[in-house]
This record gives sequence, C-alpha cells and structure tokens, in this order.
Amino acid sequence: MAEVPVAAVPVAPGLAKARASGIILGFSGGAPFSILQPDGTFSGAGPELARGVLTAMGVSKFEGLRIDFSGLIPALLAGRIDMIVSATNITPARCEQVSFADPFLVTLNSFATRAGSSVVVSRFEDIATQGLSLGVIAGAVDAAQAAKAGVPQDKITAFPDVTSALSGLRDKRVDAVIASIIMLRYTARQTDSLDAIEFSPAFTPVVDGKPAVAAAGMVFRKDDQDFARSFSEVQATLMSTREALRIMAPFDVTPESVDEASKLRAEQLCAGG
Repeated sequence: MAEVPVAAVPVAPGLAKARASGIILGFSGGAPFSILQPDGTFSGAGPELARGVLTAMGVSKFEGLRIDFSGLIPALLAGRIDMIVSATNITPARCEQVSFADPFLVTLNSFATRAGSSVVVSRFEDIATQGLSLGVIAGAVDAAQAAKAGVPQDKITAFPDVTSALSGLRDKRVDAVIASIIMLRYTARQTDSLDAIEFSPAFTPVVDGKPAVAAAGMVFRKDDQDFARSFSEVQATLMSTREALRIMAPFDVTPESVDEASKLRAEQLCAGG
C-alpha cells in the first residue's frame, strides 16, 4: 500500500475518535460495491478501499453494520454508524444532509431485461413510452430520474438490493431493472443468471438536459466534514499511485471508473456541477 505518514493527516475530531476507539462502517447489500460474506464479515470495493484509506490514517479497528441502502443516511444521522462505505452517488439533495469525501469511482448505468423478451430499452423515456414497469434500488437516484422522464410512480417498484431486483425481473414482476452495469453483471454472475438476462449498452442518464454523472463517495455526518476532507486527501494519494485500483479491481471496478472519479471533487458535485 502507498505510504501516507499518519502524522501528516490533520486530526479532525472524528478521526481522533476513530483512532482511539475504532469506527462503525455502514454498508448495504449492493455487491460488488459492498458485500456481506456468509461468515458475517463484510467486503466489497467500498469497504476495502475505506479500510485501506483509514488504515493509512491510523485507524485500526473496524466494525461493519449492514443496512438497506435507503436506511444508510438515516442511520448515519442517528449516530448508529460513523461512515457510509457503500457506493453512494454524490447529489445536491444528499449534500444538504451529509458530507461527502471526493468520489472514488464513476459508474455507468444499464437496463437489465429478460433474455428473449421483446423489451428493448436504452433510456428512461423508452420505459415511459412503452408503458413498461421498472425495478429500481430503494434509496437510489434512479426512481427520481425515471419519474422526471415520465415513468408513472405506479410503474416503479423499489427493491432493497440488486439481487432481489433481478429476482423480480426473472419472476416477471417488472419488465426491466435499472442499476450500475457493474452491479448488474456481478450479481447476475453470482446468481448464475447471466444467460437469463440481457443488458442494454451502458450509459450516463441525461436529466434536465445535463448528464447525471454517477460519482460515488464515502459519506460522513456534517459535523465530520473535516474528517471527510482528510479522508479525501489520503484517498487521492491511493488513487494517484493506483493502489486504490488494486484494492477495488477484484470487484470488477475498472481503471476508467477510478480515473474519471479522480477528475471530480465533492464540492462541484454537491453544487450540481
């Protein structure tokens, strides 16, 4: 791992507490970005990168708490967890509630449909004009983006994670599922359903005439903003040395995803840029 001198990291109150007594990391079941293993341990691109950055910052004790994605920010605000390490897209609305570290990856979306079906979609407007039903991950930004594109609320079904969404697709409860192409392909492979599912070309949604870039960052409480800034500085070092990519590559994260993220900052994404 790239060496980051612990003494060089500004000691924000949240970091001091984490160094002294450990940190509780909140994550969802959004494999491969965050995964609950059968033995009760947790892994995935987000948790492993967070551990790498925090270790470089002098933190040595980690505890994980799995929570459905839609409940992660409420749990953070309630103090049940200290940080969210699932891939959480940085949006202006979320920035009103929490602080983000700079993004660690940028992802593209895809629509999953049943193999052999007549459904062909490549954008939210296709769902709306064809009167199709859409599965989304609860708490993700896709439901709002679909609604803006004209998909009626009664045609949108929220699932707790990608595994259950793809199950709903196979069971014909929905006609299509929208999620990160990395998550969709990884989950289909893990559930032996690649042959039963087709994927649209990966894309960046366009909302109000602007690309809605899906840039994910680690999440902190507002009063831990200094902790988030320090985290960003150490994370940037790991990204520039390719250590971050080495950590996340086993979870299907590509060099392009990391390189695109390195060009962005949380502040500009929070401002809608």
